[in-house]
Parts: sequence; structure tokens; C-alpha cells
Amino acid sequence: MLDNLMNTFGNVQETLDAKRKKLDNITVNSEVKGGLIKATANANKIITDIKIDKKLLITAESEEIEDLLISLINKVLKEAGELSKTEMLKTANDMLKDFM
Repeated sequence: MLDNLMNTFGNVQETLDAKRKKLDNITVNSEVKGGLIKATANANKIITDIKIDKKLLITAESEEIEDLLISLINKVLKEAGELSKTEMLKTANDMLKDFM
């Protein structure tokens, strides 16, 4: 009985680890200021890319750019978190089906 429980726990852990690795390859993109600043994050909530249009660097004050970056990073990380939650719920539901 204990061996079965330990095997089950090991399988669940392996499944979750595999899913976390897959989340590295699932990305979300977000932008602010009409696309003048763009960011990409993976579903593990890691920022993987930020692009700032040169026009903005020329015309905007540094404080405006900083505020836009903060807004953008919060936005893309929120979207990545929601995607991660959805993907992990799918995985959990799939695992529950296997046990029923």
C-alpha cells in the first residue's frame, strides 16, 4: 500500500516537473503605448524579451519610459500567470481522471 502511494506520488511529481518544463516554451506577448514597448514572457513567468521602439527613446522622458516598463512588465507577468494557472489546472484535471 505504501509502495503504491509512493509510486503514485513519484508519477505526479514527474508529470508536474514535465509540465513546468513545457511552460518554458509557452509564451505570451504584451505591449503598451500602441506597441512602442513590447514584452514577452513564458508561462513560468520569466521575461524573455523586451523591445523599445527607438522613436519612444527619442521623444519620451525617462520617467515616462520607466512607468511604461513597469506597467508592461506587470501586464505580461499577469497574463503569463493566468496562462500558467490554466495549463496547470488542465494537467491536474488530467491526472485526476487517471486516478478515477
